[in-house]
Amino acid sequence: MLAGFKGLNSLIGLARAVEMQYNSSMPRYTIDFDKEFDKTLSDLIETTDATTKADVIRRAVASYSYLKKQQKAHKDAKIVITDDDRIRKEIVLP
Repeated sequence: MLAGFKGLNSLIGLARAVEMQYNSSMPRYTIDFDKEFDKTLSDLIETTDATTKADVIRRAVASYSYLKKQQKAHKDAKIVITDDDRIRKEIVLP
């Protein structure tokens, strides 16, 4: 009986720890994606050093935020992809 009581206390302690971690963790979001977008996220995990889909999304948002700030600070700035000083693609941010 005492072992069962000890196990129950451990379970309650674990539940409290999980609840505390959940309450103090980062904000959580629920987003629905279609299969094609989900495949894109999975492909990015395999072809980059990102380890999770959330990591891919965090990096994408961080990159977008940086580019928008640069665009705002430098009105005539352009984002381009170059190869041997030749412009291959100019990217226009919405």
